[in-house]
Order: sequence, then structure tokens, then C-alpha cells
Amino acid sequence: MTGLTERIGIEMGTTGDSATGYSAVRNGGAGLIDLSSRGRLVVGGSEAVMFLNGLITNDMKTLAVNTWMPAAFASVQGRLLAAVRVIHREDGFLIDTEDVTHDTVLKILERFTLAGDFRVMEVTNETVLLSIQGKSAESTMRAVFGDESTVERQKVLNGKLANGHEV
Repeated sequence: MTGLTERIGIEMGTTGDSATGYSAVRNGGAGLIDLSSRGRLVVGGSEAVMFLNGLITNDMKTLAVNTWMPAAFASVQGRLLAAVRVIHREDGFLIDTEDVTHDTVLKILERFTLAGDFRVMEVTNETVLLSIQGKSAESTMRAVFGDESTVERQKVLNGKLANGHEV
């Protein structure tokens, strides 16, 4: 994390020293939260919206590209099976699951892959999920992604770091 802090010139606490991290965020800094332990699946195909609308609690047609919304998978009796976050990407929908419900969501989705143009890809090990929070979160995001970046609630920013890695 030191390299990123030095590169963008904004103090960011790390999870290695929680007191320093909390102090930095509380005093106007920004905190980086690594949510990569959560599971991630990409659902794509021309019928992805139709299938997801039949499986989860929110309407995928209304979700703009590069935005996210919370949703839930429920049993036919209405019992909660998994609470997820759905991110609409150019190539489909990224479903961010809690680690303990990841396999449940994967099994639900895989049942429908032969029913039409609907595919599920496991991307947990190929992706990371980071959240930047605090008073300096917006200026931190602008420093990383460029001044033209628009930081909005529930908007997802994508880009490339100096080392070429996509974020």
C-alpha cells in the first residue's frame, strides 16, 4: 500500500495498523477496505437479464452499466438464500456474494445455463474488490482514475493502474 500512498500523495491507513488507519480516516483521510474474500461470479449472455429477473429480487433492466444494486436470492417459499450486490458491466453482470453463500448462488445459477443463452463464470480468483471510504475518498479516486472521473453513489469505476493492471 505504501506505493499507492506515495504515488497519489494521500494518506491511507492499512489494515495492518488499525489505530493508525482509523485515525487517518477520521481526520479527513481515506481508508481502503479489501473485500476480495467475497465471491464473484459473472453472468452473461443475451438472456442474462431475463434469467436474473426470475431469480433475484431486483429488476436488472433498470440497472445502468457501471452501477450496482443490492439484491437477494430467495427460495420458492420466500426464505432468504443469499444477499448479493449486482454490478452491471459491459460483458454482463458481476454478482458479489458473501463467502458463505457463494456456492449456493453458483449452484442456483448453474441450473439454468443449459436453458438458453445464459452463462456463468467464476471470477473470484481473477478479480479483487476494493472500497475506498472516508472524507478524502473522492479525491483519492480522482487521483487514481483521473480528474474526469465522476464519483457517484453506487457507481463503479474501472481503470488501469500505472503497472497496467485493470481495476
